Amino acid sequence: MRWPNLQPLSAPVIAAMVLMTAMTQGFAETELDPIAARLAEANPARGKNIFLQCRACHVAESGAAFTVGPNLWGVVGRAVATLPDYPYSESLSAIDGDWTDEKLSRYLFDPKVMAPEGRMIFDGIKRAQERADLIAYLHSLSDQPVALPEAPLPGNQPMYGDLPEGQGREAVYFTCRACHSLDQFTDWTLP
Repeated sequence: MRWPNLQPLSAPVIAAMVLMTAMTQGFAETELDPIAARLAEANPARGKNIFLQCRACHVAESGAAFTVGPNLWGVVGRAVATLPDYPYSESLSAIDGDWTDEKLSRYLFDPKVMAPEGRMIFDGIKRAQERADLIAYLHSLSDQPVALPEAPLPGNQPMYGDLPEGQGREAVYFTCRACHSLDQFTDWTLP
């Protein structure tokens, strides 16, 4: 059998193929971008709705006893795995520091990556804006809420290689970045 002459694919064709792949994956990120920019515009009311799935295992009320999972009241800024009397897994107990916005975002994206032997049976929240909304809501669950970060300056936001604005742009960008260097990807533009 003879193969036809294959022509190299142009950048727009590759971008379209990647966009179609991203669309079939529900615009989920393949890598995590810093969450701070999204937190500045997050909606805690939407986060409260997202939190409903957390309520299956967690309570978030001041002074309430833990249930299946630890009480999440005051979790933002609290040291990881330090709620008194809760039996944390060794995997989660090994994580140093406090629950910062970035650490929460990484954990909520895929809990098993940060705590492989952890007992949390949750696949994670793949959409960045949903994680930001949930983290903004978690900020409100405290006697002394930690302030949300301010919007970053325009020059400090992630670059997307001149991809057009719109939903799915990050997924396309991160999918391409898996094979292409950052400089190579940000140098080409769509017609």
